[in-house]
Amino acid sequence: MKILAPINSISDVEPVIKAGATELFCGIIPKTWNDKYGSTVSPNRREWASANITAYEQLNDIVELAHKLNGQIFLTLNALYVDEQKDLLDDIIKNAVKCKVDAFIVADIGLIYKLKSMNLKQEIHISTGGTTFNSHTAKFYENLDIQRITFPRHVQPEQMKAIVSETKNIKYEVFILNSGCKNVDGYCTFLHGMKEQKNGYIWKFLKKANFDRLVLRILHSLPQDISNKINFSCSGVDSPCLMKYDFNILPKNNTIKTDILSKNLKSFFSLMSGVDPCGACRIKEFNDIGIHSLKIVGRNYSKNKKVKDVLFIGDIIKKLGDNLNDDDFKRYIKKQYKYYYGLNCQKLCYYPYEN
Repeated sequence: MKILAPINSISDVEPVIKAGATELFCGIIPKTWNDKYGSTVSPNRREWASANITAYEQLNDIVELAHKLNGQIFLTLNALYVDEQKDLLDDIIKNAVKCKVDAFIVADIGLIYKLKSMNLKQEIHISTGGTTFNSHTAKFYENLDIQRITFPRHVQPEQMKAIVSETKNIKYEVFILNSGCKNVDGYCTFLHGMKEQKNGYIWKFLKKANFDRLVLRILHSLPQDISNKINFSCSGVDSPCLMKYDFNILPKNNTIKTDILSKNLKSFFSLMSGVDPCGACRIKEFNDIGIHSLKIVGRNYSKNKKVKDVLFIGDIIKKLGDNLNDDDFKRYIKKQYKYYYGLNCQKLCYYPYEN
């Protein structure tokens, strides 16, 4: 399995590749787009300015360095677009091709057909926003000669296995660290990053200084009852998807384990699970299923955090060769988690076990 890691500057490229990632992804909000829409209406579903590069010269330098180090660069264009954005979107595509990015990560069906009609050398990867929840969707993309699909966060390993077995010519990737959400990306119309627009430089500074990571670390270190009270009271923060919602699961039927679904949904009505989930305990299953790549999220995180994340996941992939039993493998993962992050596993799981 490969590691797909996030970057937002050229300074990330070499250390992240040397740590063990061979695939990198990034987003761009060029000045022409920013002048008209700002970062809140991002062309890549990552609205904070600190998460994106801003110039094609930067993108070109990033691609050149990654290729020199035998890495690949995937560009995120995974928003859903309207007609008036067409010219600016065409400009991004044209310049990205000129910069020789290796793939586009896409969700919009219209954009997929447009890219296919252009007969580009770049691969087309389906974003989590492409909502591949079943084999019918996967086959639809396979018939379009799509090269890769990112499973939505809500698809569990046993479901992935069934979908992978139904297709032959597509590679799959899964989320493995950071940035969870109870909502389905492809159906979500929330605007994020509003506080950056409201508070301007102060909020940008806090994001770039990784203030959110500091808050999470403090929450992790507090007694759980105190941490939970703070955690679940952070309504909204900078993302409406972190607000506290009430919900009902309908209709009731015997094929849905509603108690498990309810528990898992409720666990994502919080700051920590929305920002800091992990799926490392399922890596052995992903390997057996035939998952191609493990995706780490967090383009706006610090270089140090990105490198630690890649090293942590890389250690676990290497450990697969030792053929440990499931219990010993999970113990090793928790030990490495403590080693890299100085924290105990909080069971903030992307893919929680039923028990």
